[in-house]
Amino acid sequence: LSDKRMKKDISPVNHDMAHDFINKIEPVEFKWRSDGNFDTGFIAQDLLREGFGYLVGGTADPDMPELTEDGLTSPAGGKFIVRYESIISLLASVVKDHEQKIISLEETIDHQEQVNTNLQTQIDELKELIEKK
Repeated sequence: LSDKRMKKDISPVNHDMAHDFINKIEPVEFKWRSDGNFDTGFIAQDLLREGFGYLVGGTADPDMPELTEDGLTSPAGGKFIVRYESIISLLASVVKDHEQKIISLEETIDHQEQVNTNLQTQIDELKELIEKK
């Protein structure tokens, strides 16, 4: 739900946390065991292990076995579900940061091009002076 009236303590996404997500969590491609269809996404256990548990929910599944891997136990009888809609704000935050960096770098390039143009003009003027002598 996105309605502001349902939220409190609203603040911008923590940029360090968003970048941390991008740097720590590996997007994967895989095939579903149920039907063999190809898909892409994230592994819920990776999110939990890296401290992004708020992006993971769960649901009952009596057929799901227990799994212990890399110090994390996924209990039997339930399965984890990645809350992809919550990941969007992290990605948007990083994209926004990158966009601001791109704009800054473009401004730096424009300035350096102007400096280069001015230096080339000075070089050309000096060449003319030398040739006149």
